[in-house]
Amino acid sequence: MKKYLLPAMFLFLIAIAFSGTVSAEATIDTYYINEDGDEITTAQVNDNIEYLAEVQNDGTQVDDATVMIDVNSNIYWGNYAAYESLDGGTTWTENPSSVTRVGDVITWDIGTLAADQLAILNFHGTMLNAGVETLTATVYDGETVMDSSVATLTVTEPATAQGASTVAASGSSTGSTVPMQETGTPLALLALAFGLVSTGLVYSKKQQ
Repeated sequence: MKKYLLPAMFLFLIAIAFSGTVSAEATIDTYYINEDGDEITTAQVNDNIEYLAEVQNDGTQVDDATVMIDVNSNIYWGNYAAYESLDGGTTWTENPSSVTRVGDVITWDIGTLAADQLAILNFHGTMLNAGVETLTATVYDGETVMDSSVATLTVTEPATAQGASTVAASGSSTGSTVPMQETGTPLALLALAFGLVSTGLVYSKKQQ
């Protein structure tokens, strides 16, 4: 009996070693991008922003993949919409039923995730106020944690343009108004000149 025990144990150890190298293993990467597709960590009010959570399975099939996103945010999103792609971004489903929210937790129920499959969750929206948002995403296989990722976005108010509302007192003309010179002309001298011209006109009429 013992002569069969050693080969059996050897085969058992080999099976364990190989099973470890092909086990299911999905990773998650999260980040924000702007309208140009550039990855960002800061934005301004009224900017259009996207949040992406990418789940890549580099192992064997995952039978029960779920992503839980903990939301810590004081930013409001306008024109909000969620999109899901289960084929690496080729096709998208808007506001899928697989994405739900209860309180400060967003749940993305992916389900079966095949080997080498890439699933993407995308949030679109406009930043309505200044603040800070941190989204912590964790991907599970059933109740087993496989990976997690954190993305933070800081939104600020746009800088006020200096001189944008300055009243144009010189250098501009509306209708028939003649613009002042760059150095300006004293009003007293203008009045004096006008008076002299008027006096000259009156005097010339008397001479006629």
